Order: sequence, then C-alpha cells, then structure tokens
Amino acid sequence: MKVLSWIIAIVGLWEFGDITALFVPDFGKIPDVLWNHIIVGLILMIAGIWAARTSNVGTAKTMNWIAAGAGLWLMISSFILRYPIINAGLWNDLIVGVIAFVLGVWAALTSPRVTG
Repeated sequence: MKVLSWIIAIVGLWEFGDITALFVPDFGKIPDVLWNHIIVGLILMIAGIWAARTSNVGTAKTMNWIAAGAGLWLMISSFILRYPIINAGLWNDLIVGVIAFVLGVWAALTSPRVTG
C-alpha cells in the first residue's frame, strides 16, 4: 500500500529531525542516541519513499520489511544500547518504533503477491 509507505517516510522524517541538534552551537558531543535517531530516521525515509515510488511489488515489499525492522530496532535500542532513559525520548522511540513496525508489516503483508 503506497499510503502506508508514505506514512512510514513521514515518521522517518520525524525521527530524522534530531539532525537539527548538529547545527546548534556549543551542543557538544553528539550522543549515541542522537545518531541512532538520525540513522533510523534516514532508513525509514528512504525505505518509505522507495516503497511508495517503485512499481516493482517485490522491491516495495522488501522496503516495507526494512522499515518494519528499523521500527523494531527503534523500540528496543534504548534498552540494548543502554541510553540514559528520559521519559519523553523513550516514549518517542517506543511510539515511533511501533508505528513504523506496524505500518511496515501491514504494507508488506497486504502487497500483491509477486508472480513469475
């Protein structure tokens, strides 16, 4: 479903928005959590846009599964990488991760079957 893929791209843009911290003067060392947000956001944007714009069903399905995997990673990365738990940041990661995971799986499973 193209609409779901576009929503995944928008969710990725939300997560990628942390890149603005790189341009804040005197921000200091960029923490790992920020890099994780930037990379996962970029993956979600690329996968979502690619899945929405391609006419190849197999490629779209693969991109949606990649988005689902990135969403799953986002949900568990705060615990695996042992980030300092900040309530707002943790909830953001969990909510964005769930949205990306659910939409990615939904889009992949509702795609037409690849024949041939």
